[in-house]
Parts: sequence; structure tokens; C-alpha cells
Amino acid sequence: MSVFRRKKRILIAAVDIGYRMEHYSKFISEELAEELEVESFSKYVVPKNHFKTSYTFICPTDEKSLIYVRFYLLYFFVRALFKYDILHFLSGETILTRKLRRFELATYRLLGKKIIMHFVGSDIRSEIYLAEKNEHLIEWLNGEYKIKSPISEEFQIKLITDSRKYAHQILISTPDLFEIFPEADYIPVFIDLSLNDYTFVATNENEKVVIFHSPSKLLTKGSIYIHTILSKIENQFKDDLQIIAPGKILSTEQTYPSTRYEMFEQMKKSDIVIDQMLIGWYGLKSLEALAFGNTVFCYIDSKIKDHLFDKCPIISSNISDLEEVLIREINKLLSLKNRRKVIQENRIYLEKNHSIQEYREKMIEIWRK
Repeated sequence: MSVFRRKKRILIAAVDIGYRMEHYSKFISEELAEELEVESFSKYVVPKNHFKTSYTFICPTDEKSLIYVRFYLLYFFVRALFKYDILHFLSGETILTRKLRRFELATYRLLGKKIIMHFVGSDIRSEIYLAEKNEHLIEWLNGEYKIKSPISEEFQIKLITDSRKYAHQILISTPDLFEIFPEADYIPVFIDLSLNDYTFVATNENEKVVIFHSPSKLLTKGSIYIHTILSKIENQFKDDLQIIAPGKILSTEQTYPSTRYEMFEQMKKSDIVIDQMLIGWYGLKSLEALAFGNTVFCYIDSKIKDHLFDKCPIISSNISDLEEVLIREINKLLSLKNRRKVIQENRIYLEKNHSIQEYREKMIEIWRK
């Protein structure tokens, strides 16, 4: 017997950081079709050469005038009022503009719609805060510096306040966000291993150890420190090491140092992927690197290490010890390489802990409760 009394209609919107919309929609369509009818709506879409993903509806943000876009959003908002029972908003963005967000959420609430606000990090974490942390990272790690900037800016605090007032449920994708939303439910980042991008078996026939670091934004990854350490290690290992770090030659404003397809091709050939040394948790890039059989280095904040799953293969490191642990791993890989075994072990871990199918009952509870 279905746990649902009647079929509900859900909209997943409105900014797709981490490519969750298609993944969630696919899961609902394939696994929960008897309980839920799903559609997706995206305000902004990354260039198709960066990563191809699909949505039921797309706002013509880059194609039409601002006035046209505003009327389109108003039309879609009215449509949502009549069609959907559940509104699952990702990345802190709703259908209307931020100035109208409170009115929008209050209207959904008045009409008995269920509101879910799902945060990913950059939506409620200040870039000013990150910039200060990045500038004083060594001192901060040593306990010699306290960050003065608030973790959230004024416009983000308004979003946090509105979400607390109107949302029925608040979700976070990384446990560091408990600092902002201690009452939230933590839903880990999911990876869709059924995608064709992940179906190959990677092989690395290069005798060198290949290290790959390609941040979406240099600031949020602590890349300036990573590049310095990689330069030192490169001189030490010379002919036994190849470093691929395209971010070194790009400005800090560069949004996409490489497309996701280019990133995948590099991960196929890599042995080690360095994710980030600043934020304190891992994201989709770390999971994808694991899927391709890489050893992943990522800074995991000690305050939230308890949220790591058992036997997590990600090596927790920070800029103070990154050079030491990298050298240890390079020497290990030079003496023994078995990418096929690593891929198998990593995929078992990912399927157990980062597959949406493993969270089926939890997701039903979130969408229905």
C-alpha cells in the first residue's frame, strides 16, 4: 500500500547548483511515480558546453529583456499556485525576485503548499567571510586568528530569516551549515552513477603520478596555497610527477576554468584530485573524483568530522600538512598502482552513502511530512 493518500505534484526549483534538479526529478519519475508527479524550473542555465542537463521549464534569462523575464516569472509563480502541492527550492532561490520572496513564500503558505528550502553553502555563506578566512588561513588553522566578518551577509540573513518563518522544512547539503541552521536536516550530496559519464572503467597507463586541481572558483578552494605547495612538490619529484592545475593561469573571477566534460577527461587520467582547503567539507567534485578512481584530498573541519561516513576514502588534509601527506601518497602510488581496485572500492562507498536510492524513505518523508 502506498504511504501517500493521493498523488502530489512537486516543483523542484530554481537555481541548480550541483546539478540536483535533473537527478531528483529522475529519481521521482522512476521510483516514486505512483506517489509524486514532478516538474523542474530553472532560472539560470550553465552553458551547454559546460554541462548538459535538462529541466521541464527554463526561464529565458539570457535571451529576453528584463521586463519580459519579470513577466515570465510572475506568470510562472501564478501557475505554481494552482498546480503544485510541494515546492522544493534549491540554492536559496525561489521563483520571484529576492525583493518579492517574502510575499511569495507567505502566499504559498496561505494556500497550504509545502515549502522546502534546500541550501548548498554559497547561498547563505558570505564570500567576504571566505575571503578573510582565505587571507588568514594559516593563522586561523593555528588558532591564532578569529574571523571578524559575519558568516552570512545582510541579504543572506534575510533569506535565512524568511526560510525560518515560512518553510516547513530546511535542508542542508553540507554539515558545516549547521552553524547557520542548527535545526536543519542534513541530506548529503548525491552522485548519479548511472550517468554515461561515469560508466567507463578508468585506466592510467602513465608511469607518472598525475595530480589534478581545477576549482570552479579559486577563492573558495584555497587554491593560492595549493598551487604553492604543488610547485614545491613538482620540483622534488621532477620526472615522476605531472600536475594539472589550470586555475593557476586564470583570474579569480573566472567561473569555469574547465568544463565538466574537460574535468571528467582529466580525472580519467589522474591519480590524485585536490578539492578544497578552505570550506571544511567535500562536495560533488570529490565524489566524481572518487568515481573515477582517484585519491581525493579535501579539508574536513574537525568540528564536523563526526558526520563522515564509515571508511570514507577521502583524505582529510589542510594547507599545514598537505605537502607532507601528498608526498606520502605520491610515494605510495609510485610503488603500487591499481586503479581498477580503487574504482571498485570507491564506487561501493558512493553507492552506499551518496546514492539517492539509499535515501528513498528519507526523501519520501521530506516531501510528504
